[in-house]
Amino acid sequence: MRRTPEPELMEGAEQSAAYAQADFAEVNADFVGALLARFPELKDGVVVDLGCGPADICIRLAQARPQLRIHGLDASEEMLSHGQTALEGSPQQAQVSLHKRYLPLPARHGFGEVDFVMSNSLLHHLEAPETLWQTARQLCRDGAGIYIMDLARPDSDATAKALVDHYAANEPAVL
Repeated sequence: MRRTPEPELMEGAEQSAAYAQADFAEVNADFVGALLARFPELKDGVVVDLGCGPADICIRLAQARPQLRIHGLDASEEMLSHGQTALEGSPQQAQVSLHKRYLPLPARHGFGEVDFVMSNSLLHHLEAPETLWQTARQLCRDGAGIYIMDLARPDSDATAKALVDHYAANEPAVL
């Protein structure tokens, strides 16, 4: 099946709200669990989440590792707004900061060299997927960890439709 990127930004109240309210609890918990199983030494330091969306993964990682400082980056103001709402009043509010950023980042991005870069489901939005890898390389100090997960491309349109019907049948059509 030919690669067809989704629009890069989830803009507009309807789309961002639908995504922020969709039930990704299990898959996001699995992402954080798998990340921590693969990188058990990740206990403190600075983490950047590329394409953080409504920040659920940032918050889950902060809960699991209270010594981390996490910067969530997303280009959608609406998605970041949902993340800020989720952070307000939470114990993770001091640990997680959200930033509106487009990839590629400028040379003076303000995060310094980071200890870990993660990203979940951003690659399928990028016209030029190498941008994600270049950004991770730009951010990471020597020896930093990188953990990237994205959607698998089905082998046909029919398989793609069957997957959508199975996993998103009860979600808003905009998703």
